[in-house]
Amino acid sequence: MGVHDRDTISPERFRTILKQADVDPAQASVLLTHRPDRLRIAEEAGISLQLSGHTHGGQFFPFTWITSRIYGKFVHGLQRLGNLLVYTSYGAGTWGPPMRIGTTPEIVLIQFE
Repeated sequence: MGVHDRDTISPERFRTILKQADVDPAQASVLLTHRPDRLRIAEEAGISLQLSGHTHGGQFFPFTWITSRIYGKFVHGLQRLGNLLVYTSYGAGTWGPPMRIGTTPEIVLIQFE
């Protein structure tokens, strides 16, 4: 399932959307949401895997440091929060200046077996 970025800003709205989705924690589920935010809410809802982007790894200093401070270990790669797996991609594009220093653009291929 996917949730619009604007619908994750309010914790109450995000919680309501996931509750209405009637997620079965016994079944595998994938949530697409722009930012690796509100992870506790997704975990409590029984989501198995959240796929996010947004951070671009910061693109260049000092934003690399700032995004790491905001998102911690969830700034990039595969991480776990309780029963929730979270993958955050650096993405292929940029935000603001069209440059990257210290982060590599990526297109991720995830295979489910």
